[in-house]
Amino acid sequence: DDGADTVSKKIRNAANAKIPNTLVIGEREVADGTVTLRRFGSQAQRTLPFDAFVELVSAAIATRSDARFSAAMSEG
Repeated sequence: DDGADTVSKKIRNAANAKIPNTLVIGEREVADGTVTLRRFGSQAQRTLPFDAFVELVSAAIATRSDARFSAAMSEG
């Protein structure tokens, strides 16, 4: 989303829209080479290296399961 809203407002809008998974890439994440993953219905969030996120999503797609994805969130 390249709108003019702040990152916080975009996260809040995603939560209000009940979007199940939100990937946050703000200035801090860009500088660190990371992404922050948030799941709807949970206060938990996890910041991980971009490459690790790509591997996680690729595995979830390959197995058509979000089990690894969910497990990764609980590790944070």
